[in-house]
Amino acid sequence: MLISGFAAMVNSAMQQGLSEFKRYTDKDTLRAAVASATLTGWADGSFDPNEKRKAMTVLTKHPAMAHFKMADITTTWGELDGVYMIDPTMGDDQALQWINAARAKPEPVRRVIGMIGCAVAGADDNFDANEVNKVKATCIALGLAPSTVAPLVTAAGKHGIAL
Repeated sequence: MLISGFAAMVNSAMQQGLSEFKRYTDKDTLRAAVASATLTGWADGSFDPNEKRKAMTVLTKHPAMAHFKMADITTTWGELDGVYMIDPTMGDDQALQWINAARAKPEPVRRVIGMIGCAVAGADDNFDANEVNKVKATCIALGLAPSTVAPLVTAAGKHGIAL
């Protein structure tokens, strides 16, 4: 299975926000979703090719992303990942700027963006503290309390991580 059991659980919990998300296929929403995934993927300061494949699988197979063109997803990903490869701190700054640009979107859309980061964190079945911190940063940039991303709370609890 390309998306791990954990990511599938987060994905199924996200269904409530998908209908709203489908109405937002603008550049800011795309960038925020890609940034959520990338920020989480780079949580430990590196992002090996296997992890990148899993993250790209989440981004390209996730139902919320079905309304974006594959070329747009990969181009946006490449742009941000390139910044990370030069300097992870600059990558974090860029990712958070992109995420913050979606702050005015409706709450269900912002939750989906946060949960995409959760799905990437769980893609390797190891939702670690570094990833939780990046998902928290995503939620804060989106104007959400991390506890409003219910699957994050559930998943973190199952992995012994307090939010």
